[in-house]
Amino acid sequence: MIELKNLYVSYFSGSVIGWNAKEIKAVEDVSFSIKSSETVGLVGESGCGKSTLGKAMLGLLPIASGELIFEGQNLNGIKKSEWLPLRKSIQVIFQDPYSSLNPRMTIFEIISEGVEIHFPEFSKEEIIDKVKEMLTKVNLSVDILDRYPHEFSGGQRQRIAIARALILNPKLIICDEAVSALDVSTQAQVMNLLKTLKKDFNLSYLFISHDLNIVKYISDKIAVMYLGKIVEFGTRDQITNKPSHPYTKALFASSYDLKNRNRERPTLIGEIPSVINKPEACYFHTRCPIAKEICRTKKPEKVNLHEDHFTYCHFPEK
Repeated sequence: MIELKNLYVSYFSGSVIGWNAKEIKAVEDVSFSIKSSETVGLVGESGCGKSTLGKAMLGLLPIASGELIFEGQNLNGIKKSEWLPLRKSIQVIFQDPYSSLNPRMTIFEIISEGVEIHFPEFSKEEIIDKVKEMLTKVNLSVDILDRYPHEFSGGQRQRIAIARALILNPKLIICDEAVSALDVSTQAQVMNLLKTLKKDFNLSYLFISHDLNIVKYISDKIAVMYLGKIVEFGTRDQITNKPSHPYTKALFASSYDLKNRNRERPTLIGEIPSVINKPEACYFHTRCPIAKEICRTKKPEKVNLHEDHFTYCHFPEK
């Protein structure tokens, strides 16, 4: 479906790119792929570059270098006008259901806007029927078309946002912390809805989240990011049951597991370094419990552990 090859996304420390501006690599040398009907979870600490990567995949941020290949087409460097037809295939569900919906538009206007842009041949009656169909799919009443976003709860708003993304019949949806602003019971309902829609519409997801239990529940594969780099990628079982990278081990050990609540949990010392001043060589060596001299002087290379399971570590546990 979509493949990332050595993808870089950079910011600049100055407001204007000039002689004194410093390039900050927010996403660095990222490579992985998402297959058709597959959910890839993207996890990591706050500030590691998860949302930046998602925005780059949507064309909302420029790619500094590398390839973003969607169904055989490299999207890096294409014009804004060339992105327009791709919007039907790549959609997004944003984190905040309160700010992602225009408060001055009715629910009908919000959901139908994309259809009016991409399918101008549709009649008014066809668009109304399509909007009602999408509302039914996300378990909302069809009687809400003339109401406004402020009249709904956070969970209902997020369902409206899902309907807006779904109505164009996309192939890939990027979920950027799509349930983190919701309460626990509503999270469960929306997660189950996303899983049902995936089967019904043959969707692929990139599911960005800091909640490891949610990622374990919804993902087929998991990518672990640290300071803009993917440090480990594999299937859900490989990452959660047999992690290789010490950061992955510490990250998933920090999540509460009722069955293994008495197990020993590795702890990380210190905070994640600033993306402006990254450590030399292996970015994780300043917090790694097994770091050696080579970790401070040489960047780790990709180590293939199994099919679709790789890591970047000098001492991977195979």
